[in-house]
Amino acid sequence: MQKAIKYVDTNVLLDYPELLFEHENVVIPMVVLEELDHLKTKGGEVGYKARKAVRAIKGHIGNCNLKILYNREIESLKIPNDNKIIAYVVKYGNMELEGCNKVILITNDINMELKAKAVFGRKMELGECDKEYIVWNLYPNKRKYKGWERITDHKELEGIFLGNKKDLGFEIGTYAIMDDLVSKGSVYRFTGVSFVKINYLAFHSKIMGTIKPKDSYQLAVIHSLIKDDFTVLVGPAGSGKTLLSLSYAFDMIEQKKFEKLIIAINPIAARGVAEMGFLKGDKIDKLLGGSLGGILISKLGTRKAVVDLINSGILEITSIAQCRGRQINKGEILYIPEAQNLTIDTTKLMIQRVEEGAKLILDGDYKAQVDASVYAGQNNGLARAIEVFKEYSFFGVMYLPNIYRSMMADIAEKM
Repeated sequence: MQKAIKYVDTNVLLDYPELLFEHENVVIPMVVLEELDHLKTKGGEVGYKARKAVRAIKGHIGNCNLKILYNREIESLKIPNDNKIIAYVVKYGNMELEGCNKVILITNDINMELKAKAVFGRKMELGECDKEYIVWNLYPNKRKYKGWERITDHKELEGIFLGNKKDLGFEIGTYAIMDDLVSKGSVYRFTGVSFVKINYLAFHSKIMGTIKPKDSYQLAVIHSLIKDDFTVLVGPAGSGKTLLSLSYAFDMIEQKKFEKLIIAINPIAARGVAEMGFLKGDKIDKLLGGSLGGILISKLGTRKAVVDLINSGILEITSIAQCRGRQINKGEILYIPEAQNLTIDTTKLMIQRVEEGAKLILDGDYKAQVDASVYAGQNNGLARAIEVFKEYSFFGVMYLPNIYRSMMADIAEKM
């Protein structure tokens, strides 16, 4: 596997401290620490983000995947801090890491990107480097809302209780996942006024059996599914999105809190895979012959079990292409799996089908499982729905980071 060294700009650590958990061979120039040190004393959101970034760095000190660089000559230069960071990249390059021939600067700043590309391009034109220099800009996906914040110190949560929560970046419905020695694994939810602790929850049904949360993130999902009118689940394959959604639906139906589950899907082939062509049979046969059939049969056991539920009237499966003009009534649950394969217009169409008293669930992975370019980037309906609805109290979203299907599935996510 090709190795790369990644230098990180200050603004990235402010907006995306999780990068330290997700990437290897990260380098932080001293000037970045100095900027964070200056910002951490400020009030409001900026100060909170800076303190959070410093704690994330502290948690990785001693980790071989994180290095902090100090160069007295660079630090003493009377130039903007952006230029100092670029100077570190130019001077230290790949840090003499064996097998590394790629050097990456990660930034959220457009101007920083332009400066770095100009410097790196000139070095390569002059033949002054034998490595590839790249700039990653994160600003198109800047701070995608994931529905939770990891809290590494219980005192931090106590401080948030006393502060202006909105200024600290907590949308209504955000979950606080505790990750300290005092209350590791505990989950709280921000109501707009205070944080409420979430007690243990699980789903129980004859169809799905008992489904318990495997981690704090899944506990938060279960809470949102029960409490909110509209829940979005985001995460990689094998993280539990479909299992939790179906378990909720059948639990609620057996408790007679809802009457029917409607599953609607956009039946397109997986990216890079040839279409099977014409499928014989009626609408049900065609839908069960595609990805939706695979999803349901893998969770319910057999095709007959799925057909029996359809015939009983508590389950309906349909194509999104046939949903214009219909209404999802009070007492019905609309579940749209693979919702990363929807445009903004189509997602809007489906949300507008839902009446008061109905439940809406979307799940998908707009980061890795978009199957056609028409659904990608700024036109992705799932991502846009999160951005629009995240500030409303009836909405919940959770990004599930952990894969439980198998070790093989977990490793495959790195491909």
